[in-house]
Amino acid sequence: MGLAGILVALALLIGLARPTMVMATPREDATVLLAMDISGSMRATDVSPTRLDAAKAAAISFIDQIPEGVRIGIVSFTVDGTHPQEVARVLDEDADIQVRSGLHCCRPLMEHLGLLEGGTVRASVAAYTTEEEIDLLVAAVDDIGRGC
Repeated sequence: MGLAGILVALALLIGLARPTMVMATPREDATVLLAMDISGSMRATDVSPTRLDAAKAAAISFIDQIPEGVRIGIVSFTVDGTHPQEVARVLDEDADIQVRSGLHCCRPLMEHLGLLEGGTVRASVAAYTTEEEIDLLVAAVDDIGRGC
């Protein structure tokens, strides 16, 4: 067995040993989901001007500081006493806001959450969504919640 044979045998032994190397690589992207309570308690004025306004300001400040490439979304929601399809209809017809309502292809999750009767309302935000559009959505959902 010559040098070539020894090298082949050595390569074969190394290959059979299945060497591995764990290497951490930095990740340049992330996804952030924001959820905001818009129930009646958020109209309390213990934080000026209201809890809801303070939460919106904090969310906007947070979003403004997020580096490029981070994806931002909003969690689905329900409005007590109003079917999600009705919420979506009112948002569309009264405020020209398009959302999705239903089970969102996640029936097992909706079943687990006890939301099989109607699911949730889902609104999404993107880099081009303006602060005014977010304010309009929050105000419109607040109106629906108050029965306006």
